[in-house]
Amino acid sequence: MLAMSTSILAVACGAAEPSELSEAEPAAAPEAPPTVSGLSEEELDILASAFEADPDWNRDEGTVAPVSVALVRNDLRRAVNEVWGEISGNPNKYFGWARDEDSFDYFHLVSVGPALESGRGPVPTSADGAEFDLTASVLRRMAEANYFRFDHDQEPADSDRRIIFGLRGCEIVSGSQSFSTGARLRDVRPDHRRRRCVIGVWDPATDQVAVFESSTVPLELHKAIYQQWVRGGMSVRGSWRACMVPQGLHRRTVGLMFADRALSGQWPLTLRQDPSPVPVLRSPEGDAFTWRRGQIADEDGRVRQSASQWDPSRASERIASVGAHIHAAAYGGTELQFSSQGCQTIQGNFRNGKADGHYALFHQAMGFGPVTEGAVTRSDGSSAPVYQSEKDGRSYPFMLLTGAEARLHAQGADFDALRRVRLGSSSPPDASERHIVRQLKRRIGGDQGAPLMTASDMLRLIEQQSSLSFEGLAPDGILCPHHAEVFGDLQFL
Repeated sequence: MLAMSTSILAVACGAAEPSELSEAEPAAAPEAPPTVSGLSEEELDILASAFEADPDWNRDEGTVAPVSVALVRNDLRRAVNEVWGEISGNPNKYFGWARDEDSFDYFHLVSVGPALESGRGPVPTSADGAEFDLTASVLRRMAEANYFRFDHDQEPADSDRRIIFGLRGCEIVSGSQSFSTGARLRDVRPDHRRRRCVIGVWDPATDQVAVFESSTVPLELHKAIYQQWVRGGMSVRGSWRACMVPQGLHRRTVGLMFADRALSGQWPLTLRQDPSPVPVLRSPEGDAFTWRRGQIADEDGRVRQSASQWDPSRASERIASVGAHIHAAAYGGTELQFSSQGCQTIQGNFRNGKADGHYALFHQAMGFGPVTEGAVTRSDGSSAPVYQSEKDGRSYPFMLLTGAEARLHAQGADFDALRRVRLGSSSPPDASERHIVRQLKRRIGGDQGAPLMTASDMLRLIEQQSSLSFEGLAPDGILCPHHAEVFGDLQFL
């Protein structure tokens, strides 16, 4: 097992284990490359330190022979400088977001048509910039439409029933970071530079919600370095594998996330992905996460190359946790607003055992108390701080959807047209064999003993979506009523 003390980015989402480092005698350190204008020294230091080789690096309980720290850091600083120079100085290099009809996240909504009926008239399925009110009743409607159940696996069975939700592509117009009856939000499209998502806490006991400025997509700089790694442009390989987790019902467990010593050791109260491995989207080349291959136009009309893929791509392959945790955004400037290779990040930071910004308020809403500080002994005999919380090991549901889907529910769009079966959908124990989740699991050859759509079931659905001859069916792992007939006799009953 790999144990190390590294930077935020070494443990941020989508990272594979670092490649083996040479045990040869350290070479002389080259002169540090110049810093690109726009990024501070602190930002570059945090980015470049992801592979910092120091005595804290351990592998298989043994100490790795020291490698020149300066060599590794300078190599990565050079890559960061080069990539940042491209994406910040040339708008054509900037990673765009696919149009709704080309997006894994939005296709299932817009493919039904331009609008859905409601009691107040037609509701557009695509309305970037439209505002809506989010309340507990809207969240409950969303959960019911997606067949999400929070009672069958809640741990432990006590009064702590808070539910974490994420809305990809969403902004806060007005709303409290403490519990209230609701918040005014805006349906927007994400990008890979700004915090354009919302993470919130829903307390079903009081039917109140709290919302926080967030991101649920990887940072563009991480996407660019991942693509450079794929092309063989980095001498230190094996990490920086930027990814995006799919929508659905996940679980997150309170625990530690290792962080750079400059940020005072380990981060406690991280919501870890560990119990919830899922397939993730990667773009080894191309500019946007899209299910269409070849050249496409993004939402700004720019033509871009596309080559996104699921990892893994088949249910027979091992599905691993990529470390897609919920943690502090860390950065807060105009250039780098969050640190993520695929994690879900909340505005704020964690330093010296304390959170700040929206991240601290998120901790309050979750009922997280103060952490206690202790110490661990490194392999070289020195000590390092370690933090513990009484919430360690506590597991919470995490419902991740889009701001667009939330808006449609908030505006009263046709409930039946918004029914979906996806990752985490489940049937009640006493449900008939005609329940849509049971129907679909039989159709795709899923485990009939499990009441919910597992990560493997999602991949089985993606495989069938990919193999069907129906033109324009996205392999997104989401079953919609308007596509059910493609799978034979499936019926949303």
